[in-house]
Amino acid sequence: MSDQKKTRITPNKKNKDTNKEETNKNKPKRKPKQVQVSKVSGRTWRTKRVPTNALKKKYGSSQSRYERRRAKEKKIKRVRELERQLKAEIGLAKKIKRERNEKKRKKKLEKQIKEGVYIPDSHKKPKSRISDRKIKEFLIRNDEKN
Repeated sequence: MSDQKKTRITPNKKNKDTNKEETNKNKPKRKPKQVQVSKVSGRTWRTKRVPTNALKKKYGSSQSRYERRRAKEKKIKRVRELERQLKAEIGLAKKIKRERNEKKRKKKLEKQIKEGVYIPDSHKKPKSRISDRKIKEFLIRNDEKN
């Protein structure tokens, strides 16, 4: 009886290989990761299986990647803030310089007016209805007559 038990083949063992194939067919396939390819080739996306271990070895864990990205963003933010401050300081310096120059100019003008060197509005021509050319022509005609 014991001999018979040893040699007996169960239907399960008999069909083991075929069952395995069927289960593999029904198994959902792992989705391949989408990797961006250069646009020169024409296709913008192609699927490529990237083993996660290789990814971790190359880029580190997702947490460390996140931390690196945050650090980079912080750095950029700090640089931008410094640039903004620098621009503000430059603008302020220019404003102060402009005001100082205006004060100097006013002081100089007042001094010249007191001395009588500069007469305000002297550079402006007096408005007359008769143009300079007509006056010249009139004077020339008078000279010819005399």
